[in-house]
Amino acid sequence: MKRKVLHILLRQYLKNEVTQRESELIESWYHSFENKDVPPLDSDSKARILESLNKNIDNKPTAVSVSKISTPKYIIFKVAACIIFLLGFYIFIQHAQYSPNTPKTIKNEIRTFSSKIGERVRIDLPDGSKLTLNPNSKIKVDIAGFHNGKRHIDHIRGDVFFEVKSDSNSIFTVNADGLNTKVLGTSFMISSYPELNQQKVSVRSGLVEVKLGHKLLSKVSRSEELIVNRSSQEFKLGNLDIIQFNKRDYGQLLLKQVSFQELAIQINNYFGIQITTKSKKILSQKYTVPIDKNKPILGLLKAIAELHKNQYRKEGELLIFY
Repeated sequence: MKRKVLHILLRQYLKNEVTQRESELIESWYHSFENKDVPPLDSDSKARILESLNKNIDNKPTAVSVSKISTPKYIIFKVAACIIFLLGFYIFIQHAQYSPNTPKTIKNEIRTFSSKIGERVRIDLPDGSKLTLNPNSKIKVDIAGFHNGKRHIDHIRGDVFFEVKSDSNSIFTVNADGLNTKVLGTSFMISSYPELNQQKVSVRSGLVEVKLGHKLLSKVSRSEELIVNRSSQEFKLGNLDIIQFNKRDYGQLLLKQVSFQELAIQINNYFGIQITTKSKKILSQKYTVPIDKNKPILGLLKAIAELHKNQYRKEGELLIFY
């Protein structure tokens, strides 16, 4: 089969745009390599092949899948890309007589992942753990560590939900500006913003251990939430509202007795609208507000102002409350 024709058929096969006959042809071609004897290679050929293979290993993206939750077609595309890469890699091994015992050197690689305003991003890690970045969030992942039994995440900003694959031989750790969370297998969220003095660890299932620096604060179990004050290092352990917590999956967020600063951060996260104030009175107020990214923002802003007997005006890109 000619290479150009093969590439065209493979693309159509992954898109499910081939006839029954073409599908049988592709599958027959693939299975034809299973029992095929390959002639031995001379030392020069082996050297060239290994050099090419190592180069490709270094340049290929590590097996981390990133997808926007709101676009299922993107997920399908990523799966198809993985299939065609693995198929090609398998055939290459068959022809090159690459030994499965040959050691592979994984480069030190730190990757940064982020979500945009109003966007939620799903990340599939090499160990099977899954992360969900809520709007306007950012993390760093030590990819090489995941392949070497050291699973570590640096939480830089925002609300990130972790579904950790259990592995008794490899502890999963997250550092959020000095707040260190350690877990073997569980699902939890860390909320941490550089602008806010308060950090949260909310556990939906399992058990985590939380330290501030080297100081052990508490163990947090299922349906519990730990709230930490950065400056005083005081913390409070309470119950987590699981129903409201799960509504984040649908773009809904209930803020309870939060400061104006935290309210402003979440409105910007979900809608890209910047609100601010110079009023000490407004800065001292506490807000209980349901945010729904699927509803108009103007109605929400009006309700917030009326509830606290405030007003707001537009100046450039800012909405100023007074």
